[in-house]
Amino acid sequence: MGRFEPTKAVKCEIIIGCAGNPGFTECGCDAVGLKSAFVVGEIGLKATLAEAGIAVVEEGSAEAVVVGLARNFSYDVLTDAMLRIRAGAAFVATNPDKTYPIEGGGLIPGAGSIVAAVRACSGVEPFIVGKPNPFLVQAAIVELGLQPESVLVVGDRLDTDIEAGKAAGCPTWLVLSGVEPTLPVGQAGSADVTGLLAIS
Repeated sequence: MGRFEPTKAVKCEIIIGCAGNPGFTECGCDAVGLKSAFVVGEIGLKATLAEAGIAVVEEGSAEAVVVGLARNFSYDVLTDAMLRIRAGAAFVATNPDKTYPIEGGGLIPGAGSIVAAVRACSGVEPFIVGKPNPFLVQAAIVELGLQPESVLVVGDRLDTDIEAGKAAGCPTWLVLSGVEPTLPVGQAGSADVTGLLAIS
């Protein structure tokens, strides 16, 4: 795909890259038919899974271990996740982002850091539901009744946001307000989201 050059004459639907949990269940756990999950994550992820009819298991067997951002992550939780996966539970991850940018600059550990720990001790590669998997982008395109070439996927990571957009056949826009320091040759983008105003 060539460089996307937005102008005021170009009308694009803009999808700001995010790990939307509703899309997570629609495009991921539902797609593989999960009915129960042990969750390494926070209340929002657990609630979304429960709303989708996926039983959130604290004790006993579960079909999958679903891993997302978990600020209460502990060695005991890691051990539980490892043992479940080694015993045959599927390993599903929300996204592989190792870090997240925070307001005012700087980074904090992301869901990908938790995923990496579980991957390391279980010896199993996860099925990643979020970006760079294009499922969420493709689902949004179908829901909106659009064509991929008319949807601009915006994100601050080349290896997740931009990769997902390209895999879905969409033009992409890299914002340098997060993790990436410079624009690669041929990649459209701007220093911050104000650079998108030319598209509206």
